[in-house]
Amino acid sequence: MKLKRADLDLYADSNFVGHISQEYKLKIPRKSEFSVPLQINVDVQHLLRNTLSALFTHEIHIRASGTITLKKSFIRYKVPINYESIQRLNIN
Repeated sequence: MKLKRADLDLYADSNFVGHISQEYKLKIPRKSEFSVPLQINVDVQHLLRNTLSALFTHEIHIRASGTITLKKSFIRYKVPINYESIQRLNIN
């Protein structure tokens, strides 16, 4: 199976900060975990607004939603992605 494309919207503390739209030709080994490098276009105004609130709470809620496209032989699959995480910030 191959990863062909990622189309994801990124949110920080529920505010839209950027979009990922990237093409790949990455072979995915069977029954394995893998990571993929992403290039992100970020809306700096929204990012700065979120950074200020994160300075006080020392954490930021990250969410990515969209689809990835996988290919097996001649068949393409669009897989929905909904990822959420709380990222702790080490601010001294």
